[in-house]
Amino acid sequence: MTLREYRPDIDGLRSVAVLAVLLFHLDVDAFSGGYVGVDVFFVISGFLITRLILAELVETGSFSFPHFYLRRLRRLGPALLLTLLATTIAAVLLFAPADLQRYGGGMLHAVLSLSNIYFWSQAGYFEAGTEFNALLHTWSLSVEEQFYLLWPIALVALFTAWGGKRAFRVLLVIVGTSFLLNLAFDGHVLDFTFPQMSNDTRENLDAALFFLTPFRVFELGIGAIVVFIIDRRIAWRHADELLLALGILMIAYAVVFFTDDITFPSYNALLPCVGAALVIYARNPKLLGLLLRNKLAVGIGLISYSLYLVHWPVIVFAKYWSLSPLTAREQIAIALASIAIAAAMYGLIEQPFRRGASLAGAKNARFVAASGFLALLLVVTAANAWANNGWLWRLDGNAQAIFANFADPREFHRTYYGGAICKPSDNCIVNRGKGPNVFFVGDSHSQQYASGLVAAFPDFQFTHLDSRCRFNTLDMCYAGKYQDSKYVLEKIEQFRFLKQSTDKVIIGQAWFDRRSHYDPKTGTFHSFETTEQYVHFLVRELQRVDEYLGHGRIMVTGEVNRFGDVGDPLACIGRPLAGDSCTLSKKSFAFEFNQLLGAALKEAEIPFISPTDALCDGRGCLNMIGKRPVYSDSGHLSVWGSKFVVQRTRVQFARFLGASAGP
Repeated sequence: MTLREYRPDIDGLRSVAVLAVLLFHLDVDAFSGGYVGVDVFFVISGFLITRLILAELVETGSFSFPHFYLRRLRRLGPALLLTLLATTIAAVLLFAPADLQRYGGGMLHAVLSLSNIYFWSQAGYFEAGTEFNALLHTWSLSVEEQFYLLWPIALVALFTAWGGKRAFRVLLVIVGTSFLLNLAFDGHVLDFTFPQMSNDTRENLDAALFFLTPFRVFELGIGAIVVFIIDRRIAWRHADELLLALGILMIAYAVVFFTDDITFPSYNALLPCVGAALVIYARNPKLLGLLLRNKLAVGIGLISYSLYLVHWPVIVFAKYWSLSPLTAREQIAIALASIAIAAAMYGLIEQPFRRGASLAGAKNARFVAASGFLALLLVVTAANAWANNGWLWRLDGNAQAIFANFADPREFHRTYYGGAICKPSDNCIVNRGKGPNVFFVGDSHSQQYASGLVAAFPDFQFTHLDSRCRFNTLDMCYAGKYQDSKYVLEKIEQFRFLKQSTDKVIIGQAWFDRRSHYDPKTGTFHSFETTEQYVHFLVRELQRVDEYLGHGRIMVTGEVNRFGDVGDPLACIGRPLAGDSCTLSKKSFAFEFNQLLGAALKEAEIPFISPTDALCDGRGCLNMIGKRPVYSDSGHLSVWGSKFVVQRTRVQFARFLGASAGP
């Protein structure tokens, strides 16, 4: 193989990577691990960039850094700058002030190739609220750009000083060090080493593992390693066919079976990364190579960069406007629209500017100057929106007044969350010493009722218990990073504590976020294809809880509508084009779920409170009570929402508590 040989199968591999990411971002259930497409891109980039550098070193004995960086700028810059410009125009027209302010911060760092550092400082990739970060996907571009900046310098220095063999050994050390860093920061290792670590610290370290370049170097390095070993072939004539099949299966397994609950990248990233390396190493075999070198796969691979750039902003703005989950028809429309836009960008922007890499110095100088001017314009715009509260001047007078009172969404949530009176979240007591004690247990979606319960029943003391494994089962944990036995044991101890008392227990949580459960006794997972199956499991487990604590002691609260499932109240109120669209939202998954769970629990004689019954009618579900939001963020009841729901269901609560229903 020559170091400059065109590999159509690599474009085909790009198509696999970008389609996996696209379908993951469209929330297609079968692609729950589609985010690993980014890791496949990293391996491809490591291979191609290393091959390009070595080709020039071998052919000329030297390396032109200015020419390399000019080619990178022409390859990546025009499409990125156009995407940022178009996305900024859409953000100014659609985004609420706080969202535009966050967007400004993201764009500023995207232009400076620091997105990964910015989003690490903001939140994790899979955390709530990230669905409206229109430039969240640029984190991976920043990782690659940081790699492009440093890798040529390191590789040329190593190759020049020590030659290929010793440079390869140092490369192995670099890759190994990056991978060992991943293992050191793996959540299971941290939990074992620092068992008292706070949730905030743990989440910050998880985000660092995901976003920061040192933890991703081993993925890019795996691609670089392939350059050094690709000419060392296996003698068996069917080896390449087998390696390609194995590589595709490894990637496919990760795409289909990985979820956002696993620690990543860490050792989990080896599956898609080694799979991608095997595909590249296989060198396009005669039969299975058709999977990747056919015209459709190669065509999508050629537009993959533009498709990666445009698909996420299109998804974000569609969700932001509708404040509802995407329907199947909308998913298809967005996918097709993204592909069409990407094809146009490839033909009209990417290709013309890439061909210009061989132009005379004066034309290249004008290109660099024009790119710099547009980048500076974007930076100034982003910095201004970021520093000036997301440009409140875009809103009408009523919306400006609301934002003057409520300010930043994060501060609003901290202040007006229905459970804000309950501090700290673990074992907090409200109305201390006022009367009979009632436990309300679960996560923040249980705690959100604190304001409503205290207001409606001032003669009761309410004690909140939290558990990483939740209280919907006696001895299981939801599948994910907290499924370890020590968290189950902690929950079992809490149940023993509850059993020793005779106090009533109200169980609540974010039900639909925890649909897969792990049973440590048998080492098996319980997953559910339908809502009916999930409800059947929940009722069976809640009956066990009811029997364990003593029949008649528990009540269950259901799922809130979550502001139409996506979005948050201030995001809607602050949209320049919102009008009166924030008063109601569509019924989300919560409505049907509560109906099914409520009916099943009624048969089991376990009381159930459905917040959607209190908030929804034939027109839709309330988002506003007068001018006050029902929710404090995308998924939690505000102080007013908490009081409203409890008041609307006061009779049911009172019957369970043995209290007066009041007026």
